[in-house]
Amino acid sequence: NSVYSLASWNNLLFVCLYRSHEILVIDTIQNKINQILPIHSPHGVTLDKLGNLYAVSMQENSINFFKKSWFNKYKLKKKLNNKNIAEPVSIAYTEKNLYIVNWTTHNIVVTNKELNYLEIFYYNPLKSKPHSITYLDKKLYITYRSPPSIVILDESGNLLFDKDLGSNFDPLSITHYKNYFLIPNAKNGKIAVFDKNLNNHYHIEAGNGLPTDTAVINNVVYISEEKGNRIFIINEL
Repeated sequence: NSVYSLASWNNLLFVCLYRSHEILVIDTIQNKINQILPIHSPHGVTLDKLGNLYAVSMQENSINFFKKSWFNKYKLKKKLNNKNIAEPVSIAYTEKNLYIVNWTTHNIVVTNKELNYLEIFYYNPLKSKPHSITYLDKKLYITYRSPPSIVILDESGNLLFDKDLGSNFDPLSITHYKNYFLIPNAKNGKIAVFDKNLNNHYHIEAGNGLPTDTAVINNVVYISEEKGNRIFIINEL
């Protein structure tokens, strides 16, 4: 199924199954699947404060909005296709906007939560293969695979920080956890733990299934493993 991307909201875990074209909505308290959402080649998911779901389809070049009901059930309400959506692989939500990472055109595009428009937000000619984006404290954190690096932008697209990770790193995603960032490294199959200044302190062994993404619910870390095709759980780091 190729378990690839994760996201969380309250006690719900959202799991992108890329090859089977669906997103699992898992209740982590009841330990059961609440719902299966059909979506072609999902590769990135994010949620707003109300628990509404936004997901990108890599092969359909689309952004999909699923509205949450009072009973934590989701229904597709809107889909946006646009010439500037080019194999999207990750998506982040802020109070005003959605930011999408394009694998093919190596840029970041922006739209509002109503999906009423879309425009190019950021492009760095010195970098390619952006792979993930997350939002924290009015800053956008982006991982690039070539060259391996982390870029921090403000909400106006100004570059605040650019960290070279070196040739022994291949960053697949970035997730905030307590005062740290978790970044799966495809080069060694481990998860690197960075502090808030983006200094790497240590690595976490996470099996041998190639960790690709992480999500956090009540200090429990959920790890997607592409080759292992499973969710790996660490109760607390």
